[in-house]
Amino acid sequence: MEFWDLTYGEVLDLIKVKEKEIKRQCTMTYTLGALFKAAIVSSFDDKAKFPEPYQIFPILMEEAQEQTEQKHSPVNSKEEIMKANLLRYAREWNSEFRKRKEGKG
Repeated sequence: MEFWDLTYGEVLDLIKVKEKEIKRQCTMTYTLGALFKAAIVSSFDDKAKFPEPYQIFPILMEEAQEQTEQKHSPVNSKEEIMKANLLRYAREWNSEFRKRKEGKG
């Protein structure tokens, strides 16, 4: 279907989709630039650390973040276990909510 065959609403939807694609591409380009910078700095400075994957892609890597956090901070009490479970549940809930919202929006 050509552009001229689209209705006004379809054109607006097409524009919104293209805007989202451009924003995503800009974000990825910025992230890639930041990673190049971090790689270069970390090669010259021992104190500088290359970011973890969950720091770069927080939405996609929530599970990796939880695993890293669990390795670095052991859970000792029942309260801490409950807190960790609630935080994990909240992250999963928010992630699902974002997916639903993006699907409808």
